Amino acid sequence: MEKQLKCVLLLPLKEMALRRVVVLLWSDPDILASISKLPIQWYYKDENRKPWLKTIVNKVKDKVSKLELPKSLTKRMIHIVHPIGVEIRRWKEIHQDRFSILLEDINLRVWVKLCWTTAGTIDDKKTAEALIRCDVLDVQKRFQLACVYCLEDYIPLLWEELHRDLKDLYQNENSSSVPYFCWPHILKGELDVLDFLWRTSDRKLTSFNQWAFEHSAEEGNKTAAEYFFQKLTHEEREASLMRTAHVVLAYANIYFLERRRFDLVCYFLTLMTPEQQMELVKARPIEVLSCFFDWPLQDLLLENAGLIWTFLPPSGYDYLLHDMADRFDYHYFPKLFQEFFMQSPLDFQKFFVGEKSKFSHNLPFVIMESEDSETIGSYLQKCRCCRQSGTCILF
Repeated sequence: MEKQLKCVLLLPLKEMALRRVVVLLWSDPDILASISKLPIQWYYKDENRKPWLKTIVNKVKDKVSKLELPKSLTKRMIHIVHPIGVEIRRWKEIHQDRFSILLEDINLRVWVKLCWTTAGTIDDKKTAEALIRCDVLDVQKRFQLACVYCLEDYIPLLWEELHRDLKDLYQNENSSSVPYFCWPHILKGELDVLDFLWRTSDRKLTSFNQWAFEHSAEEGNKTAAEYFFQKLTHEEREASLMRTAHVVLAYANIYFLERRRFDLVCYFLTLMTPEQQMELVKARPIEVLSCFFDWPLQDLLLENAGLIWTFLPPSGYDYLLHDMADRFDYHYFPKLFQEFFMQSPLDFQKFFVGEKSKFSHNLPFVIMESEDSETIGSYLQKCRCCRQSGTCILF
């Protein structure tokens, strides 16, 4: 029987409660006011942005300390603070970019509308619904949100409220974004107008829905990908699922970091048979493993790492370390980091501690910057061990 990856996150009630408390601390008015002042940036890794975020993170950590909880709970919550902050920033930047929601639009009233999952991530679809139902944004932006997140119950009502000039714009294929162009025709049942989208594709597609599924996934829009996948025939699902998963993983590091690629990849994995999962892991072990470094899937990392290691060749260690440095710069958990290396193959441990890698120096920098004294001490000790004996067992 083929082995299978674990892709469904089942957190204990205690952990869900801790994440909820941290979310509430991030929702304090003084913290939200600081977030609204963050400068607009167009690149995920921008050194000019770090001081701003670090200052706000420290404010939230200070709030955690003042709760006077047991030390073990305080320590755990402090580790949760940073990824929750990154999640808020992710939502903020994507919606500034995708919907041209300007800084003055993203005020305290909007932040209060953020809807969270029990895992500590923002539910983009529910948040969009909450924003559409209130009067914070104008009708154009609410229509755009409804189209991007496939909120078909709201789209007809908002369409009627739009000015005629905007309607003409959105129905013009040459001057409108894809979701805003497609949905008016979907509402009218005019799918034949959209046939050119799949007929001109260089892939073997058979319908608009199949094109829309693959396009949505490649744009990083999990909500829309789920919506259109449900409309595919069995044959279309078989043709599109693996192909799209490979494309998403192939371009993940270039485009998907801000758009929570783990969300898409895990969704695809739940749709696959065990045989299809193993086919994907064998073809792209580094990319699949890296998904489990992202928040909130770290809890599944150790359960899946052993299986994925068997398909990861030593030639991929350098790339993996580079990817880990990127992830841990924003989602760093000391205990998880140590346990992951304890489970890793010995040759990978030597590769990391040694001087073979072009990127291994980035990870120690992340550890040092995090002020994780326990792991810093272990790392320095094992470096000495490695240099003296040529062998090493980390942590």
